[in-house]
Amino acid sequence: MGLLSLALALVRYFDSVAVPAAAVPAEANSIAQQALANVRTVYAFNGADRTVEAYAASLDTPMKVGVLGSDCLLVMTHLVEETLFRV
Repeated sequence: MGLLSLALALVRYFDSVAVPAAAVPAEANSIAQQALANVRTVYAFNGADRTVEAYAASLDTPMKVGVLGSDCLLVMTHLVEETLFRV
């Protein structure tokens, strides 16, 4: 019973983290669209490095959420296997 409640707690935690992170790719897309729309300006003022850094920084959160999600999935899978197939 304790393993099931732990698995449910992990699912709830991951759901609370994943929902706000869903908007982050939209922010990264916005940065990329702005950079492409202003290619001449970015090139003229050597702003390419800043644009790449901003784009990379906006993708840090989805990367962390993805890693956290895979870790949670691994733990939940292990808990389910231990609960169902314990001999």
